[in-house]
Amino acid sequence: MNVRFAMILLSSLALVACGGDDDGDDGSSGTNQTTGSSSTSSSTDDHAVDDHVCEHLEEGPFEDITATETATGAPELAETHVAYKITLPDNGVGGFQGVVTYRVAQAADLAFIATADIAVTVQDGAGDLLSAEDTCRGSSCSETCSLMQSKQVFPMDGAIYTLTIGPTSMDSVIILVEEAAHEH
Repeated sequence: MNVRFAMILLSSLALVACGGDDDGDDGSSGTNQTTGSSSTSSSTDDHAVDDHVCEHLEEGPFEDITATETATGAPELAETHVAYKITLPDNGVGGFQGVVTYRVAQAADLAFIATADIAVTVQDGAGDLLSAEDTCRGSSCSETCSLMQSKQVFPMDGAIYTLTIGPTSMDSVIILVEEAAHEH
């Protein structure tokens, strides 16, 4: 009887040690259970960031904004973690394009993430165009979030920037602003 009990106990322990947890994770995240150190790949980190972004694009919080045709009187996007539902004005040539501003409190690399494959151009207070550090458009933006169709990362200092959204064939788009994560 003791041998049978020992075999069942060992089998149970083997199953527990090899099995994943209830959320579908197979335990291959690379975390060393003894030391607590992690060797998680950037792909796993990217999926976590994408999941976070996707949650905001799906569930908000949302704020409705109507873009203007020019920077004069353009509404301000002032927060990260807010999905802005931006209505774009007709550009007069069969499409839509609009202008908003974004106030940056402190220097950071900011990602402008959209639910449409759409261009966002950024100008500083002097009217100079900023170059994106990172850009993706379409399905290549995320393996896990189909809502993320455009992402452009810009280095920004504490200032107010002018963002031009479009041109596009759509009269509205959802844009989320998030601080970009970098590995150092």
